[in-house]
Amino acid sequence: MFRAVIKFLFYRKTDRIFLYYRKRQLKRNVKIFFLLIFASVVLLYFVVTYIAFPVKMKEDAMFPFVTQGSYVLFDRLSLGIKKPYRYENAQNFFYNKKLQRGEVVALVSPYKSRSSLFRKLLDFPLYIVTAGFIKLDKREYLIRRVLALPGERISIRNKTIYINGNIFVPAWPLHFEDIRVLPTDVSVRDHFNEVVVPGEHVFLVNDNWDISSDSRTLGPIPTYLLEGKYRFALFSAPPPEQ
Repeated sequence: MFRAVIKFLFYRKTDRIFLYYRKRQLKRNVKIFFLLIFASVVLLYFVVTYIAFPVKMKEDAMFPFVTQGSYVLFDRLSLGIKKPYRYENAQNFFYNKKLQRGEVVALVSPYKSRSSLFRKLLDFPLYIVTAGFIKLDKREYLIRRVLALPGERISIRNKTIYINGNIFVPAWPLHFEDIRVLPTDVSVRDHFNEVVVPGEHVFLVNDNWDISSDSRTLGPIPTYLLEGKYRFALFSAPPPEQ
């Protein structure tokens, strides 16, 4: 009887010790789990803000190079080292790498408002986890191609591009669906009076010529508005049916 009582007390004490260390290990695992989540969010924010970021093509402006619905990756480091702070109408990078004609770049749409730091921090993980259904960041990116560089004279007459007074034939394919030549009083799509691209500006155009929401409408774009250069497509959507 005495031996049974000792055995019962011993095992009960052992169980208490086992439960104590089990709860302690559980709390430690929970802390590690949340620390990993926090570190992952911070790392993702750093990558998206300073290294590279994905963009979903919501329009058909760059067809046939990028189709609507495609996901593409843009590289920030190819433009320079981004500043951790930013002022309006100021350069966004500590130093700028020179742009080349024909490069595809992304810029924040001037038609959309900027988002808070909180939205930017949580936007990318939610965007990936929900496959794009939840998006906190209100900013939208425009994807355009560099046509003219600072100091160059650019004009368009009858759908023909002139740079510094000479006819320019792009090395990349342009998409013309509407063969009509619209007069200037109707649209600046096919006629654009000559302008000189100012310093620290670029003249951007769409590959889809029929969509004129580029420098033909907005004018030369300041380079501080550029966010990154095109690297590759993460996912290519099928082209639209003709």
